[in-house]
Amino acid sequence: MRLLTDDDVRHLLTPATAAAVMAGALRLHAAGGLAAPPRWSVPSHGGRLVFTVGGATSEPGPVGFRAYHTAPDAGDQLVAVFDGDSGALRGLVAGTLLGAMRTAAINAVALEHMARRDASVLGVLGSGRQAHAHARAALAVRTFEQVLVFGRDPGRRRAFAASLAEDTGVPCRAADDPELVVRAADVLITATTSRRPVLEAGWLRPGTHVNTIGPKARGASELPPAVGTLAACIATDAPAQIDAYPEPFFLADEDRARMVSLGHIVAGELPGRGTDDELTLFCSAGLAGTEVLLADALLDLAEGAPAAAAVAAGAARSAVEVRLAPVAPAELEPYLERLVPEYAADHVRVGNWPAEGAEARARAQVAELLPQGVATPGHALFHVQDASGVTVGTLWLATHSSRTGAVEAFVYDLEIDPAHRRKGFASAALREAAAWARRQGARQLALHVFGDNAAARRLYRSLGFEEAGVHMVMALD
Repeated sequence: MRLLTDDDVRHLLTPATAAAVMAGALRLHAAGGLAAPPRWSVPSHGGRLVFTVGGATSEPGPVGFRAYHTAPDAGDQLVAVFDGDSGALRGLVAGTLLGAMRTAAINAVALEHMARRDASVLGVLGSGRQAHAHARAALAVRTFEQVLVFGRDPGRRRAFAASLAEDTGVPCRAADDPELVVRAADVLITATTSRRPVLEAGWLRPGTHVNTIGPKARGASELPPAVGTLAACIATDAPAQIDAYPEPFFLADEDRARMVSLGHIVAGELPGRGTDDELTLFCSAGLAGTEVLLADALLDLAEGAPAAAAVAAGAARSAVEVRLAPVAPAELEPYLERLVPEYAADHVRVGNWPAEGAEARARAQVAELLPQGVATPGHALFHVQDASGVTVGTLWLATHSSRTGAVEAFVYDLEIDPAHRRKGFASAALREAAAWARRQGARQLALHVFGDNAAARRLYRSLGFEEAGVHMVMALD
């Protein structure tokens, strides 16, 4: 059993890693694989001892709990991680940093999926530890041109701006008026302890995304309820926790009723926004079990486990997002000029086809699959584009009905251009493929990979693909 502290968190866990782990936890929650009941507590003379419990339940993984005290001068929190299979205590994490990074990472995932793609100004109301953690996490998943911050204490807000700029290299300016920050922000983080609104809803521009972290009780909230009324999409990480609050939630009942779970947005099942001029709102509540999953990743990093190396090396890439743009009819032939020779060469390499006539055979098969080109029913060909609209690859998807009548989706081709490989675009494209398949009503997404492509097989397994069959060959030379 290992005991880790804030020093370990500081040296091993980056905001990008935390965001990647939280994105996975939110997708797991959307799929029903993360147990996340509301927190509970016991009273004591100085306050309350609070517990959150949860963990992975649909697959082998960690389970555990977090405990902390609400006394004004209470210090460390404790996270305990148990092996979900053996029940063995894996380790403990004591301190204050893990909880702050977990909350900030969830909020970073929210703004990544709900903010406009062209957002360039990050606004922060609050200049404490939570505000700093949230700003750093936001900058780990999105590129902002500048950060504006307001806090009630002039010295603290100036120190905040200087520290954040030094940590991240992003220009950060302390403002003397919260209205200036709110009116300029494309993404606004409110991380205060105020039980009175720190802004007016009318200050928010169309298209702004807002994350609220502070108090959210009716009549005692850092945001005015009118922000919810203006928001086209309202999400939270923990609907069950909001329903369990002892005080009514700050939003109007009709706005609370249309709040959705962030996990479904991250999983691609619901949109985070409709248009660029919509206001969107994320209400942070603290999804139980996520601190256990993050502590488990930290324990991996501390032990130098292979899984930890993958998390550390790929965290930033895991947070990559792409969009799918349809291939136009005139673009089909250039795409096939690349696809057909590669498809033929793969079959020749593994011994399926003789080299002579392989390309003609491959072109005939593709023509049979796409008799109407890009307009062939059941097929969809896409450019894979990065967040700025640059094409980084291509993706060919299709749907068909199984013998039982269920809709199944298939990945015929995924190619990331050589200059853009090993940056997370393939994983992001497959996540978008899964979201597309769900929208078509598919029950599963399948693909074919040649047995000698070990790297591709590792990638697909990491994204949840399982081998449904294995074709084996024995050479008789």
